[in-house]
Amino acid sequence: KLLAAEVKDKKTKEVLRKRCAIHWVTPDGFPVWQEYHKRDQARLKLTFLGQANVFMTYNKGDTKEIDAHKQESGIAPNFVHSQDGSHLRMTVVHANEVYGIDSFALIHDSFGTIPADAGNLFKAVRETMVKTYEDNDVIADFYDQFADQLHESQLDKMPAVPAKGDLNLRDILESDFAFA
Repeated sequence: KLLAAEVKDKKTKEVLRKRCAIHWVTPDGFPVWQEYHKRDQARLKLTFLGQANVFMTYNKGDTKEIDAHKQESGIAPNFVHSQDGSHLRMTVVHANEVYGIDSFALIHDSFGTIPADAGNLFKAVRETMVKTYEDNDVIADFYDQFADQLHESQLDKMPAVPAKGDLNLRDILESDFAFA
């Protein structure tokens, strides 16, 4: 939610409207590329039985022009999804290496395994979450990666990185409801 609020900030919108692709790397090293293009659309008029006209718009493909609105509206959810994906990949590796879990049922940010391994998988989810956010300042990293893609004349329009709160990440390790 914090990133979404920052993206809605007027300064951030000015930067995102520069019509450029955006890329960043997640904590596990996965490269993310966001590049929404405007659609080449056509309108089709269909006439049925010589009387009823129906108009239909269809997409012929993408143009070369970046869609600034989609870039702006997509950045916050895509950033969050990329962090979720990073956590998922790191959890699977950790669960396998530390707990020997080799059966997974995964969908986006939902983790599953066989009942005998469920407790250890939940431990792995929490351990990986803590390690990821203790070892990485994902907002500052994203800010730096994004700023590197801008022209120096745009840097003064970037909002400051928000201050961290007082969450004790280690409390996640003991939480029964850390991840639902």
